[in-house]
Amino acid sequence: AARIILGAGGTGIEIRLSARDLDLSRRIMDSLSQELKEQVKISDKPAEIQGGIMAFSRDGKQLVDLSFEAIIERIEPDIRAMAAERLFSRTGAATE
Repeated sequence: AARIILGAGGTGIEIRLSARDLDLSRRIMDSLSQELKEQVKISDKPAEIQGGIMAFSRDGKQLVDLSFEAIIERIEPDIRAMAAERLFSRTGAATE
């Protein structure tokens, strides 16, 4: 997420996590900040997500949503297609 925002001209990143992930992720974010030579800030305001992260550019104009919910939503069509293929290929029905 940081690389996407910085690659699009962002100058800093604010990460929002679920309240339960805040303590676990602070150490990871500190090392990410050093690696990218950019300030990576963890928001004091937790995101209302089940897991994952939401990364915002410092100016708030860019968002990279890597929350669990957003990832599932993006891959849902592929999961449905794979499930249908497996279910119908076993019964001999047409797959499509």
